[in-house]
This record gives sequence, C-alpha cells and structure tokens, in this order.
Amino acid sequence: MIEYVIPIDPHPAPRMNGRRITPRIERYKRFRIALKNYALSMGLNEIPSAMGFHFVIPMPKSWSNKKRAKYNGQIHQQTPDLDNLVKAVLDCLTYGRSLNDAHVGTFLFAQKVWGEKGIIKLYVNDSEETILETTKQWLRKQTGNKR
Repeated sequence: MIEYVIPIDPHPAPRMNGRRITPRIERYKRFRIALKNYALSMGLNEIPSAMGFHFVIPMPKSWSNKKRAKYNGQIHQQTPDLDNLVKAVLDCLTYGRSLNDAHVGTFLFAQKVWGEKGIIKLYVNDSEETILETTKQWLRKQTGNKR
C-alpha cells in the first residue's frame, strides 16, 4: 500500500449556485489546483480500485491548549461532512483530466479527525483487503481494543 501525505487543509466541495463566484468558491479553486499539483508531483496519475482517505481537520486557533490536547487525534463529528471532503478530493484529482481514469474506485474508506495542522492522507492500493486492514488497525487504536 502506498501512502501519500498532502500538507493541505481539507476543503469540502462547495455548491456551485448560479454564476456568482463567492470567496468560498475561489478558495476551493485554489485548493483544487494545489491538490492536483501535489498528486501529480508524487506520481499519483490514476485512481485505483481501492482508496483510503484520512482527513486531519485543523483545530481552531481560539481553542485553549487543554481543549487542543483533549481533541487532538479524536474523531471529527462536525461540518464539513465526510462525503463532501471525499468528493472534493476526487474532483481535484480528476480536474483538468490530470488522471488517466476519471472513474471512482470500487472501494473507498474515509475518516476525519482533529489535528494541529490540516493534512490529507491518501492510501492507495489495488486491494480492498489492505485498506480494510489499515482501517481495522486505526479503529483498534481509537477504541483501545486488542482484537
């Protein structure tokens, strides 16, 4: 399995309503171009049949150090929604036909957690079993379960 670590704050895909370009859409366009460039520079040139997504959402700067320590690495249960984050990454990877295959893989796994800095990790493999094993290891770590 190959792990790609992309040091970019995750952004959800915005709704493209009408012809008006909002600041949110402008930020998303910059995010899309930066993510595509990172992916191409790392050699990610096609969407495989199995992918894992690990989104680290940066904690707000206004949080106290005590609250930061409590939530660091914990599951993120607020907006942006996980499906919008995945959709944004897949859109970015296929933006401008940068990838050979614009079709989504047959198996996707995604998770989002709190962290100090925004990061997107992509786990790429042609086997669902490897992604599933990575998922099980992460869940064991989160729950403290040895099985």
